This record gives sequence, C-alpha cells and structure tokens, in this order.
Amino acid sequence: MRRVFIAPTSRRDLLRTFGLGGAALALGACDGEETDTGPNRTLEPSEPWNGLGAGDDALYPEGIQSGDPTPDGAVLWTRYVGTAALGVVVATWDDSGWIEHDEVPVTLADGGFVHHEIDGLEADQHVAFQFRDADNLLSPVARFHTAPDPYNTGRVRFAAFGGCRHQNLPFASMSAAANRGPLDFALWMGDTIYADPPHTLEGYRATWAENFVVQGFRDLFAVTPSIAGWDDHEVANNWDQDPPEPEMLAAGTQAFFEHAPMRRHRSQPDRLWRSFRYGHTVEVFVLDCRGERIFREQYISPEQMAWLKQGLATSTATWKVIVNSVPITNMPGPYDAPISFDDRWEAYPEERAELLDFITDNDLQGILFIGGDFHQTALTRIEPEGPANRLLEFITGAVSSNNNLLAPLIQDGEQFPYSDAVWSTTLFELTHFGYARITVVDDEDETVFDGMIDTSGNIIWYEMIRAADQR
Repeated sequence: MRRVFIAPTSRRDLLRTFGLGGAALALGACDGEETDTGPNRTLEPSEPWNGLGAGDDALYPEGIQSGDPTPDGAVLWTRYVGTAALGVVVATWDDSGWIEHDEVPVTLADGGFVHHEIDGLEADQHVAFQFRDADNLLSPVARFHTAPDPYNTGRVRFAAFGGCRHQNLPFASMSAAANRGPLDFALWMGDTIYADPPHTLEGYRATWAENFVVQGFRDLFAVTPSIAGWDDHEVANNWDQDPPEPEMLAAGTQAFFEHAPMRRHRSQPDRLWRSFRYGHTVEVFVLDCRGERIFREQYISPEQMAWLKQGLATSTATWKVIVNSVPITNMPGPYDAPISFDDRWEAYPEERAELLDFITDNDLQGILFIGGDFHQTALTRIEPEGPANRLLEFITGAVSSNNNLLAPLIQDGEQFPYSDAVWSTTLFELTHFGYARITVVDDEDETVFDGMIDTSGNIIWYEMIRAADQR
C-alpha cells in the first residue's frame, strides 16, 4: 500500500466533507450513514419496487436497462423476443411509497429492440419500470433516477467501465460497482464488446447478446442508467486504420445503436457525441474518438471539435468531464510503438494541441479527462511540463480484457502518480465545491486505488493497494 499527501488540505476534513469514515470507500455508505447523494439530492427509496410480478427472462433474454438520463426522463431499453403487443409500466417514488403509473405501449424495432423515451418526470426523481406484454408476461424490474435540475449542488456519482472481453466472466467488478451505489449513471468507455467474425449483423447481435446476459452487466444495468460511448472493437480492431467494408461498418454501427440505450440525434442519427448536465456539479461531454477518424489526418471532425470547445467555454458546471475512448495523455516511450501511438490523440498533434491550448489559454477550470482502451488504470498529468501539466486524466481499466503489462512500470512519477493494471471498474464522486474522489474496485470488491483531486489539477492525496496478480 502507498499513500501520498500532496496538498495541505486535511484528509480527515475532506473525508468528513464527503460524509465518509476513515476507512470508507468512495461510493460505499458507512454503517449508520444515510445513502443519499449529498446536499440537495433526494434520498434513496426506503424499499424497492417489486413490480407487477416475477420477470420472464426467456422473453427478455438480454435484460432491461435505461440510458441517457435527463432531468425529466430517460430511454428505457429491452429486447423482446415474443409476438404479443408490448407495454411498459413506470413507478415513481414520492418519499413515502411507490406510485404506479398507467401502462403505455412501446414500439418494437427490427430484432425486437425497444428504445422507449420517457419524459415528464421530475428532476432527481427515483424511477422503476417493467415491461409487460399482452399475455401478461413480465420483464425483470430495473430502476434509475433522473438528473438533478441545473441549479442543484449535490454530489454526482458514476461508474466507468470498458474492455469487456469474454475471458474474465462474470465481470465481477461491475457487480461490485453496482453494490457500492447509488450511482447516477455508468459510462461505457468503449470496447463494450469484442466483435469477432462473422462480421454480419447477426454476428454482431450475437456478440452483444453474449455480454448482456453476463451477471456483471445485469447487476449494473438493473440499478444504473447508461451513458454509452464506443471505441473500435464494437466494429473491428483499429477499424479506422484498416477500413472495413461498408456493409461491415454499417452492420456494426447498427448493432451498437440497437443495444445502446440512447437517443438518436434527429438530423444525424449516427452521431455519438453529446453532453449531459448533472446540476451545477458536472457536465459530461461524450466524444466519438473513432467514428469520425480519417487515419493520420483527422481524429474528430471539425464540427465535433467546435461543439466541444463551445460547450467547455460556456458550461457553468463546476466539473467538465470529457469522455474520450482513447486517452489524450502524452504517454511515455514504451507506449510509442506504431500500433499504439497511431491509435490515440498523440498521432493527431494539431487537433490535440488545438483542444489543450483552448483549455489552457482560456484558463478553464474543472476539466477532467476520462480515457479508456489501454487495459490499465492510471492517474496522469496530460503533459510532463507546460500549461497542460495541470490537466488531469484518469484512465479506466478493463473489466475483463488482457491487462497491460507496461502499466506497473510507469507509476510513481510526477506525470504518472499512479498506474497499474487489474480487472476493475472505476467509480467517481464529484462535488460542486471543487473536489472529486476516484476509486477503483476489482473483481473481489476490493479497493485497489483511492484518491482525491480538485478542479485546479491538484492531486490532494491518494493511496494504492496492489491487488492480486492479474497482470
């Protein structure tokens, strides 16, 4: 174990601010503590909604989930393989009990996929739902809560995961993250599946189905709405470098949008980049760092870059979280083999500099990059020196893919205070008064990293616990 105190702020005072005991983990409530999400956030329901009856997994083989939460609604998702008409029943919590609302019909797309957009809810409201067909056969129950209103100053808690290859079932760190809730949302960092031949629509759908039935997915999706992004393996490894056939790309893209519980952009239905506001505390900017690439020419489109810069400049949220599927950090020499270097922001220096210079020249505060793809966890300073040295990125690990053997070799430096590789899911807790706590949990529900940063790029403290050898 290693603990570092960097800023003069008292760790005990910060822990007290976060409402946690000395040995408490970032997202787990201590014995005797309320399980609310901080000042101005609603308390968790005192009892679950049990639904209208037992669920039938056979008709809903990939479970149910929610996504793209807003202050007044979300997208409700399932895949239904029956033939009867289908509806959904929603229940809302009113601080004293669950109120069941009238069933409403839902539309089935090709393949039985449902993306039902619900609105008209209250901000920061706890919601449960269950699908029911005309034969009264029910899905499991899932729940979420809506985003808080723009002026809410409560804490925001979320998970981030990626790298879900079928070599470490049952994705236990996702179950651990669900157990440490409540969480506002879960970020798909990319490589949520590893698509292998045949690269047909049927093949992609089958690969998604294999993951969605895994216990870790079921546990997390049942209690937490998703905010989905992608990387390359949803279509094919490094598919921007070796462009797939148009039919293959179309099939992979279709399968992704079929399975992601997200709203489609009205005029650009395949547009992935979008933002989400969670009160005064955080605004999340989800980038598409894969679909708009032109190998060695363009990393993200000029339109996406302009949207991001405008959003960062005008956001009044304390934290501006930038979700990029491949890290933007200036990585050290061992990572500079062409197969790795060509696949990240550094291979597109003009666009990378445009974004980083915009942030530093305008002295934007509260910027936190979250990256994926590298099959390791790391807390990094984006540059070893210069203005971007104050910008931080946290690289999230793989849930189940091969861990990066280079990761333990670069820890303990000024630019890389922490770097390791273990199957894990990362948890974030952000506050409007400028602190963020980051916790990495492994398959044994053990904390392997715990630390705190602030909006100015200071690392307040951290501790690392070397996990069982999974590298």
